[in-house]
Amino acid sequence: MATGDGPRVTDLRISGPWDGVSSLENSNCGRYYLANIFIVDPHRYGVAMGASLDYSTMDNIEVWAPNSELFFANGTGILISGVDGLRASNVAVFRAAVGIEVVSEISGKPEHPSWVSFSNILTDFCSRGLVISGSSNTVQLSAGSFQNHQTSLDIFGIGHSVRVSGSRFKSNGDVAVRIQGPNAVTMSGSGIERVFSAVKGVPAVSIGTDEGQTVMISGCDMKASAAVAVDCAGTPMNSNVQPVECAGGSVIMGPNHMRVNISAPGMETEGERESGWGDVQENDVMRLRRATVAVA
Repeated sequence: MATGDGPRVTDLRISGPWDGVSSLENSNCGRYYLANIFIVDPHRYGVAMGASLDYSTMDNIEVWAPNSELFFANGTGILISGVDGLRASNVAVFRAAVGIEVVSEISGKPEHPSWVSFSNILTDFCSRGLVISGSSNTVQLSAGSFQNHQTSLDIFGIGHSVRVSGSRFKSNGDVAVRIQGPNAVTMSGSGIERVFSAVKGVPAVSIGTDEGQTVMISGCDMKASAAVAVDCAGTPMNSNVQPVECAGGSVIMGPNHMRVNISAPGMETEGERESGWGDVQENDVMRLRRATVAVA
């Protein structure tokens, strides 16, 4: 448990904890510094950072859970709540229910939106990759790589400001990117891929119907096994050479490069290749989908 202002936790290997590193019970844990930490098989959280004021740092953190079934079913690699100006870089999570989650409130604690800048963030073999929920969180992401069983970028709640550039989002059982609610989201120069023929008819991107949203996606390459690359508030899109509006003008798409009806055997994630996930049948995907819904 990290307590007080300015705690420093560095150069550790932590094996089999309930929580690897946590400050959730401390309401004013500012100037937090985490670096060079390897966490093996946690059961609830790898790192849980709460109420960290003014410019905390997280660097070179890996959460790796090849054996914890509890963590794969319900655990979160990195939980971030109520941080002011967190700089998080070189972070990797393997085999969690949720790789990284940014929230504005934890049960029993005062609401405090998060402000986070991510760079070089990776999640693999998780049910969901990066989840942004609650209200009024501010998130910038560059050079991220997410390849997961369900959704790799899942944004819901209200009032978020999310900016994404130069990142990659790949998923199998569900859409790679889901955007819901009255939030401001910009994505550019990124790859979005939902190529998995065992689950039919799932686009790469799903955008909700809330006309209070402000969404712009441009300069991205998209691939989907389905005939639709983007479901924009019920409007299917499979070509986006010129900019186009949808969802009542609350979404601007393009130009983007879209490819649909793709079948690409052998495009599994590293974790999938090791585990044989690439040969999984549709009922197994649905089992993981139900587990993800239960976690949410």
